Amino acid sequence: MASAPPVVSSGLDGMRSPLGLGKRLPAGQQGELQSLRRDLAVIRQTYANFQSEVQTSMSALRQKAANVKEVAAKAVIPDIEGDAGYSYVASGRKQLNSDSDRLVGKVDDLQDLVEDLRKDVVHRGVRPLPRQLEGVSKEIGGLTKELKKMEDYMIQEKPIWTKIWEKELEDVCQGRDELRLMEDLLVDLRDDLEKASETFVLVEQATKEQMKDNGTNASAGSARQFSRGLNSLGNSLDQNAAKEGVLGEVRALQPNHEDRLEAIERAEKLRQKELASRKGNPLHREIKDFVKEGKLKKSGGFEEVERQRLLKDERIRREVWERQNGYIPEEGEEYEEYEEYEEEEDGAQQEEGGGEEAPAAGTPDGTAAQEAK
Repeated sequence: MASAPPVVSSGLDGMRSPLGLGKRLPAGQQGELQSLRRDLAVIRQTYANFQSEVQTSMSALRQKAANVKEVAAKAVIPDIEGDAGYSYVASGRKQLNSDSDRLVGKVDDLQDLVEDLRKDVVHRGVRPLPRQLEGVSKEIGGLTKELKKMEDYMIQEKPIWTKIWEKELEDVCQGRDELRLMEDLLVDLRDDLEKASETFVLVEQATKEQMKDNGTNASAGSARQFSRGLNSLGNSLDQNAAKEGVLGEVRALQPNHEDRLEAIERAEKLRQKELASRKGNPLHREIKDFVKEGKLKKSGGFEEVERQRLLKDERIRREVWERQNGYIPEEGEEYEEYEEYEEEEDGAQQEEGGGEEAPAAGTPDGTAAQEAK
């Protein structure tokens, strides 16, 4: 026991002596140590590169998986534009409600059956048959599968319905914003229309005032003033100076092409309206206004025309049927009877006019006349 500490201390001193003294290793060992260090550095670098590549590959795989899921979701999602999305959600909700009602009924029946079995076992002391237990177990398994199927359907349809509802909500919000904008636009348009109406009233009043005056003389005076200005320009002493002045004013102009284009568009619109107003003569416009204001005499419309046509067809059919069955004479017989009636009328008129022109007594007409007298 006494000799143990010196032995340990000598061992520790022997281990510390090489480190403390810093003795150099042989050349071969130093080379091996350097090569090991280089190998470790290479391994460390390779591991770092491998780790970065793995991370890059994993991120790429995650991105591709997300893209695949997105494409699959888009492929599964139907057309949600317009009424198609609403009809899709309505059909899905109808199917989900029917499945849920069916499952609720089955679960209630199963609960009643299990409660009956419990009462048989606990209160009545009756042992259920194996086939009853097996049937209940099968029903529980089937209901579990149906519930899982319904849950999967809900998980699958929930994002689709959510997107459809988001689209509908976006459409509703957009429609509300558009309605607000239209209300503001309506107010602005009403203000513009009122201002335009006021300006038009002023223009009409100014036109009436000008028409009261001698408009022809005023136009002639302005034309004379304009021509007088041209004459003064042409009769100036220095023609070159006048020319240079005009050209300088032209060069100093800085036209705004956008305003010119807008003015041209407005002029074209006014021209189109003027051409449209020139179409048709005054009579045509008057007739058009007469018809548009509803001043035509009411004749019953096409219903009355159709009713008269049906009555006429019915009368013609009845006359044809009566003529075929002999209730009324033919057209020739009617004409003969009409001629006989006219002859009798003529004879009666002649007899009333005088006896000299009457036929002889031996004739049938004369006999009839004498008998009549």
